[in-house]
Amino acid sequence: GAMGDSDDRNRRDFQWSTGVGLDYQCDEDTIGTFNYINRSADQNGESNDSIIEVGFSRKIADGQHVKLAVDVDVSGRNDDIANVGAKLQWSIEW
Repeated sequence: GAMGDSDDRNRRDFQWSTGVGLDYQCDEDTIGTFNYINRSADQNGESNDSIIEVGFSRKIADGQHVKLAVDVDVSGRNDDIANVGAKLQWSIEW
């Protein structure tokens, strides 16, 4: 869900996103990614967010990966909030 008060009447009831991306296998254990994401804003009446995401995924053991990505909001519509974010994830698969 979105940030904020769940009773906010201006909050969008249905939120969506779509995107395209490229993956590049750097070596046997590492994949680089580049994605463009267009998603709805959290509030009614606001324009959509356009985001570029760049990252990689590295296999560290059988069934385990470390993933790092940086998101940059390229919408250019709001200078009052941060336009860059980072994600670090450790995944286990079985």
